[in-house]
Amino acid sequence: MSDTPSLPPDLDPAERRAAELLSLVARRTPSVSDRFTTELVMRARAQRAVAIPLRVLGGFLASLAGAVYAALGTTRREP
Repeated sequence: MSDTPSLPPDLDPAERRAAELLSLVARRTPSVSDRFTTELVMRARAQRAVAIPLRVLGGFLASLAGAVYAALGTTRREP
């Protein structure tokens, strides 16, 4: 990689490398396939189809745990 003249000289090697990589990303636009949007939407829909039932299940389990806690009593036992 070529050194970027605008970088300060006091950067450590990791910071210098990160700055070089960020400058490369800023210069080039990544290529995107024609099916990218379609695949992205399909993945989002699949995740949503799973996420909603899992949220409902989590709410149910939290309610169930609260009910069990309330049924068993909320007082602490003395040692």
